[in-house]
Amino acid sequence: MQFDRHRLPIVVGALIIALLVMLFPPWLARAIRTTTRYAAVPGVVPVTVIDTVVWSLSFEPLYAPPRPALDGERMRTLASRSLQGDTSARAELRRETGTFEQRFGAPEVLRTTGELWRDSVLAVAGIPSLSSYSVTFALDDRRLAMRLAAIAAIALLLDYRRRGLLSTRPRRPADRSIPQRSTRITDS
Repeated sequence: MQFDRHRLPIVVGALIIALLVMLFPPWLARAIRTTTRYAAVPGVVPVTVIDTVVWSLSFEPLYAPPRPALDGERMRTLASRSLQGDTSARAELRRETGTFEQRFGAPEVLRTTGELWRDSVLAVAGIPSLSSYSVTFALDDRRLAMRLAAIAAIALLLDYRRRGLLSTRPRRPADRSIPQRSTRITDS
């Protein structure tokens, strides 16, 4: 079977794009946010609310997968110290999580700046509240498969289109015989 040289640009282009998609795949981020209220109020049963927040990351490199800035336990420790008035813990929490949240586009509902403000307002109102989250990342298999399928479909469409354009051109006859020299005989 002979490879058609007209297909080469399409195949090479599709392979390069597929390789880029594999090196920079889509990711899913899943955060489990835990908020505890009334934990320090005597005679009141603490209330713990657990939320799951999921968002997608379009292009993060496979060779340097996304990682959370702080694990859940470290974040809880810093948040509780911050709630008690430790400014260095609050600054570290804002610095570490702020960079992480901005880089990975964390949803507004999860951002620490809002939670620190809300927790401090609730503390002033006599409702001690402590919020933290832990994040995990996983490849988004569905979106990855959809991207690769789209690349294959576009390459196939380009191939069919190119074949259609090539088939409308008149073909030159392939003369594979050995060329003969013509000799002219002239009368003088």
